[in-house]
Amino acid sequence: MFFIGKEGWVVGGYYPDTIKIYHTTVGGLTFTNQYPPINSGEGMSIFMRSLQDGYTVTNTDRVLRTQDGGINWTTIGSLGGLLYSVSFPPLPEPTGYICGTGGNNGKFLHVTGSFLVLDTVITVGSLFSISFPVNSNETKKMIIIK
Repeated sequence: MFFIGKEGWVVGGYYPDTIKIYHTTVGGLTFTNQYPPINSGEGMSIFMRSLQDGYTVTNTDRVLRTQDGGINWTTIGSLGGLLYSVSFPPLPEPTGYICGTGGNNGKFLHVTGSFLVLDTVITVGSLFSISFPVNSNETKKMIIIK
């Protein structure tokens, strides 16, 4: 779930491969369905950089991007494994980060615009969550490893 003011997006899905994205403009009182590409996997995490530009990751290694508030979603990459979390540092930083797992190893990726790059494979079971501070006055980055 990700909110910017009263506008928000919720991502989820159900087995085996149906992502669902819902959008609200009234603080969650009502939601409308958005239509990402079919067979994209279950939605695991969503991050909106603005009311128009956002990313979601799935359990079938897909990274999807919208540039129109979620009306259209495009698959921008697929590097194998399960992706669990996507997050960006505060604007104007252009690079976001994604974590997940591939086989028995954790994966750490970065995304800039429509480009996806595998940065590191870490010898742990999975990387489940990544987040950044809300504003640029805070400097710590956090990854939760399980």
